[in-house]
Amino acid sequence: MISAIIMGVLYLFIGLSSDTNNLEKQILIEKKEHPREKRDSFEEKGLHYSNVVGKLPLWLNGRFIHISPAQYTLGDEKIWHFFDGFGLLTSYTFSGDKIGVCSRLLKTDQLKASLSEGKINLLGFAENFGEFFPLRTTSDGQKACTSNANINVMRLGEHYLALGEIPMPVEFNPETLATEGMFDYADDLPKKDAWESAHPKKDPETGIVYNIMYGFGFMSDLIIYKFNEKTLSREKIASHHVSYASYVHDFSITKRFIVIVAYPLVVNPWDLNGIREKSTESSFIGAFKWKPDQGTIVSVFDKNDGSLVQEFKLPPFFALHHVNAYENANGQIALSLLAYDDPKIILDLALFPDGNISPSNIRTITLDFQSKKASLKTVSNISCDFPVVPDKLLGREFRYFYAVCFNNCDDKRNGLMKYDLLQGKQQIFYRQGLLFGEPVFVPKPDGRSEDDGVLLVVGRNDEGYSLFVIDASTMEELAHASFKGAAATQLHGHYFGKKPV
Repeated sequence: MISAIIMGVLYLFIGLSSDTNNLEKQILIEKKEHPREKRDSFEEKGLHYSNVVGKLPLWLNGRFIHISPAQYTLGDEKIWHFFDGFGLLTSYTFSGDKIGVCSRLLKTDQLKASLSEGKINLLGFAENFGEFFPLRTTSDGQKACTSNANINVMRLGEHYLALGEIPMPVEFNPETLATEGMFDYADDLPKKDAWESAHPKKDPETGIVYNIMYGFGFMSDLIIYKFNEKTLSREKIASHHVSYASYVHDFSITKRFIVIVAYPLVVNPWDLNGIREKSTESSFIGAFKWKPDQGTIVSVFDKNDGSLVQEFKLPPFFALHHVNAYENANGQIALSLLAYDDPKIILDLALFPDGNISPSNIRTITLDFQSKKASLKTVSNISCDFPVVPDKLLGREFRYFYAVCFNNCDDKRNGLMKYDLLQGKQQIFYRQGLLFGEPVFVPKPDGRSEDDGVLLVVGRNDEGYSLFVIDASTMEELAHASFKGAAATQLHGHYFGKKPV
């Protein structure tokens, strides 16, 4: 323990003191050279319907909800980074030969303060407007505010939550999309000065939902926890001191393990203290530094008690999203993710969907407990991201995944891809001139094969947007409904089926 503290202190004062590969400087340069010029392109609308072209599956009767960064301007001020736009909830419902849609801005503490003051009030991912708004007192006495929750949505018990990368989530009404306010977990885990993944993982057999969090202080703590839907709390499984915190947007589970890939994009926790007070040139992600010499560390934890099972070291790379992981017949962990050579993708996404995107590739990691070695293999150079697999196969052996691809479509915008990991083949779905968001897989209730179901995905252009229903087996369109008006670029979402009565 003493040696760990000494190493931590050395880290604080020496390990990340260099300005080499400093994201903050790169962000300032990009903001100056490539400012946000376009105005916002979205509309808040109440429920309205459009006729379906094609035929909807009779069993598709739930609700598809996604969230998107949408509002970037207020008066003369503009938010620069895509990840910092105020969130817009959009909900699609299915009714015979019609599809209904409604959309509303999520009234976070940040947005409400901004609208009240007439200027942007936001300390975000890559933004710091240097303003201040009062913090709320949570049930356990912490001072906190809502996240600028614009990344994902989930259902916890009977509650529907919008998620960001910092606590706290924002509850909303799934039928009207009205914001119901900050959702206060009934626990004493960190509700401020922390980062948590916006991609919780639900075990398909036990139903337990897992997540990870970094608590920032003198040193950083990696906290592994699970949700309790009855008590509406986060229950800590384990906490581990880490000498540095890596920017980890996503993670994986298997039947027995939690797998975290820590890329060498790391932060000194002291650099995160007082960002708001430092200057408007400081930001959360700007405090991170790219340290490729440290390599990439893959940590495997036991799902039951959170104990560290084994660590593996790999060459440096970066990723936003995992595809999936599972334990193979040889007792190894096979993990697939969509990797980049470095974190430049964070800068590329600032003005997304405009601008060029750094190419990614599909990589698989094999973790061998017996040899204590890890291998990294590139299986395809197709550039893609926003991967999905069926919920029932999360952490289990799988063959296919679906993603948005960026360089394999005739119109050179993007399309949807189904990738076969067994045969190394892909199928592409695209429509001329449309920009697609993340697909969501909905399984057929009596489906037998892995890909027996449909994909729901939104494609948009300057004239309007359409919701497509695609056969996940053949990648052929089954139906679509089109809507006039502007729409934000779809990020993550979820299909919520009707609960049994």
